[in-house]
Amino acid sequence: MRSDSSSAESPAAIEIKDRPVLEGTSPDSVVRVNLSAKANPERLPKIFLVNWFRRNSEGGFAWPGFGDNARVLKWAIERLEGKADAVETPIGFVPTADAIDLKGLDMTPAQVEEAVRVDPAEWTTELASIEEWFANFGSSLPEALRAELAGLKERMAAEQ
Repeated sequence: MRSDSSSAESPAAIEIKDRPVLEGTSPDSVVRVNLSAKANPERLPKIFLVNWFRRNSEGGFAWPGFGDNARVLKWAIERLEGKADAVETPIGFVPTADAIDLKGLDMTPAQVEEAVRVDPAEWTTELASIEEWFANFGSSLPEALRAELAGLKERMAAEQ
């Protein structure tokens, strides 16, 4: 599991932490349990990624703030229910410009597009970080994770 140790007040100090999903449980064993559920895809966990601290072209935060994070969570739930639109990207599906509820918010669909864009330069850095994290597991890293990383690298290379 990866998370940042930052706060919105100090974006320059963002540091990504790689940590066990559950204390006392190694990530490779958690992944193996989840991969064993692959026989029934409905049992696999649904994963969503949100960069709450992404900056826009003016240097401000792309997302309006903590009080409006529920809008993204609403999209995720609606996506699970098959009610929300998304666009496929190399890293998965992102909301369409009009899929996030913007009622009462001073944010345009174009700003949503900027907030959810997939930046190949950012992901080049992220891929190196993932490889470094995976190296910690040596031969115990499930082959499915190695294959997924290789596929992600191929998809990102096609974008550049």
